[in-house]
This record gives sequence, structure tokens and C-alpha cells, in this order.
Amino acid sequence: MRSVLILSTSDFGGAGLYNKEILEGLEKCGFEVQMVVAKKRSDSNLVSVVPLSLWQRLINKYGRYIPFTWKNRSLKAKKSSNKDYYFLEPFEQRTIYTFRQILEKITIKPDVIVACWTSGFLNFDILGKIGTYFSSTTYVYTADMSPFTGGCHYAWDCVGYMHNCMDCPALCLKTRHLAAENIVKKKRAIEKYGIKAFAFSDFTFNQVRQSSLFKYQEYIPSFQGLVSEEYFYIDKEKIIRINYSIPENRIVVVLGALNLYERRKGFKELINALNLLQREKPDLAKKMLLIAIGDEKDIQCSIELRFLPFTKNLKILGDYYRLADIYANASLEDSGPQMLLQAMACGAIPVSFDTGFGSELLDGVTGFKAPVGDINSFSDKLIEAAELSEVKRLQMLNSIAEKISRDNSLSRLHQVFNSL
Repeated sequence: MRSVLILSTSDFGGAGLYNKEILEGLEKCGFEVQMVVAKKRSDSNLVSVVPLSLWQRLINKYGRYIPFTWKNRSLKAKKSSNKDYYFLEPFEQRTIYTFRQILEKITIKPDVIVACWTSGFLNFDILGKIGTYFSSTTYVYTADMSPFTGGCHYAWDCVGYMHNCMDCPALCLKTRHLAAENIVKKKRAIEKYGIKAFAFSDFTFNQVRQSSLFKYQEYIPSFQGLVSEEYFYIDKEKIIRINYSIPENRIVVVLGALNLYERRKGFKELINALNLLQREKPDLAKKMLLIAIGDEKDIQCSIELRFLPFTKNLKILGDYYRLADIYANASLEDSGPQMLLQAMACGAIPVSFDTGFGSELLDGVTGFKAPVGDINSFSDKLIEAAELSEVKRLQMLNSIAEKISRDNSLSRLHQVFNSL
């Protein structure tokens, strides 16, 4: 029986819950597993939390207010950074946790160690030391770009990560050197400890291979994530629509959690595409109902819009997706998102920009994609999805079901981790 150790900043929040799902999936597959975190909210006995000493807690809480400390400098650098790049840890190679503290909480002897979103918890050097201590194969999971950049989670058009991250556009002039320093420290640890990148998708692995840190790494099968059959399945009778008072003849388009202020989510482009659809196909637009997952906002959209409250409850989220005929993903910069896969599993035809999963998965057989930022094309793809004949829709849903079963099941999870 192989043993897998997952290291994560938390077991809650988007990344934390995702990592916990992988953990529980691996246990179902027969692996010996443990997850070690800096912050814990679940009652799972598979998850262990690393406690801080009183002194560490004080530094962690008040260090940001003490001039010239790395916590204080990091906060200032983050505040002055370009928010589009998500440069969350300017001093990302600094951590208040020690190798010994983390080591003491590990109760298994792992064959494989995977670091998944460890911001503020551990760095490449500590990760490498843990792997060396147990003689484990050690990976960083690239659910976004931060493991192979100087610190940004989304590089946009910047190609600095392919070289040395000099003159980082995410940081202000005074702190721009930090990205290059982070790259140097990561590279030193990668070469010393043999750390490898384990990709979220083949789309992300192509980015990994372009980076200066992992450009010589051999191909490692990617894993897009586990889609639970318990929560994400098709409601063939559309019973759920009755519960939400939605007529069966409405064409329902579900939108992911809306964020008016986050450029990468493509909110502006999505609304423009929907308004264009209404002008070009007014009769079709009258049949459409948009359901946005998130807090209600004052949005000027020419198509009827209803809000459903944001939730992390997978059962409720599955119900939201089962309302949909179409799932619209307008992300301009993304490595996923996981919501796209979950909606597809619930019977929604996906329409996405050509990035992340949208680039990798949607080929006209399993869904539709448009060039990134191309509003006209995105509108056309929404129309094409809405006007699918019943026969073609069923064919597409069958292709989607085959894809989910092949790539996002427990058997795929077992296969990939068994090969690491």
C-alpha cells in the first residue's frame, strides 16, 4: 500500500476543500494518507494541524505592524502590487513555521509528498527537506501558476517566469526585485532536493514546461480534480427546477460566482456578450434565464437575471448546476476552474473562453470555446449551445459523461497517484 502526504495551508476555503477531497478520494482508493495543515476546521482524523508557539503567534499577528520586519515589508509590497496578478506572498520563501514543527505532525512514512497551496505555511526548502527525510518523491501541485513563477498566481501576458522574473510587472519599482529573488531560491531548492511539478491539467503542464524552473522536467500525467458522483450528477427529470420555480421550457444559463472587481473573471466581457446575444437573437433571449451564483448586485443586463446565494455546500452547489442548460465560464486567465467540470457533470453544456480547462477540454464535442476576450465569438457560442437540437445535446452530454468518467473519477485518481 502506497502512502501519500498532502501539505496544505488549510483544509477549508476553495483550495483547502479541494485538497481535502483529494485526500478522502485517495483513502477510498486504498492509499495510506495524511494531510498536514497550518489551519484546520474539519474534524477529520486524516488532517493534522501544526501548532505555533506563543512567540510565533505573536509575531504572526503583530509582526505586520513592526517596521522593517519581513511581515511588515511583505504587507506593504502586497498592498502596492497589481491585484490582477495575485502576488500574495512577496516574501514567499519566508515562513514562520519550521521544518521540525511540521515534521513532528507527520505520522506516516510517505512514498509521495504533494504540496498543494502552501502559501504562508512552507517554502520549497522546507518541502525539499521533508522529502529528503522520508526519501519521498516530492511534488508541488500547480493548481495555478505560483509554484513556477516568482510569486504571481496568474502571469497574463508576462513571460518573465520563462526566464528569471526580472522587472516584475506585478510589483512596484521598489519591490520588483523580490520576484527574481524568489525564482533563485526556488531553483536552488528544486535542484538540491529534486522537487517536481505535478500539474492541474495538460494546459498548466505546458506552462510548467515553458518555465525556467521546470523546463527540463519529464511529462507527468496531470489530474484535473475529482468530481464526486454523490453530488454532481444529471437530473434527467428536471425535478430540481420545480423546487426553484423555473419553468421547464426556459433556457437556463448558470454563471459562476460573480465578482464585479476581478478582471480575470471576465465579468465585463460576459455581460457584453449577453447583451450582444439579446440584440442579435431577441426571441431566443426572451426564453433565457440567467442564474448567477453569488451576492445580488446591481447589474445592467438585457437578459432576465436571478441570483442564488454563494455556497460551499456541495449538495446545494450540485442543485444549482442541475438547473442549467448552459454553464458560462468567462474567465480570461485561469488554470481551471473546477466549477466548469462540476457543472458539466450535472448536465450543463459548457461555454468558455480558451484558457485553463476551457482550452483543454472543450472541442465542439464536449462543449464550446471562444478566443480569450472575444465577445462576438463568446456570444455566438452561447447561441450555438442554446440552439442545439435534442439529439446533438444528448450526444454532447454523452461525450461529457465519458470524459468525466475517464479523467475525473476515483479510478483516474488511483491511476495517476499510483504512477507518481
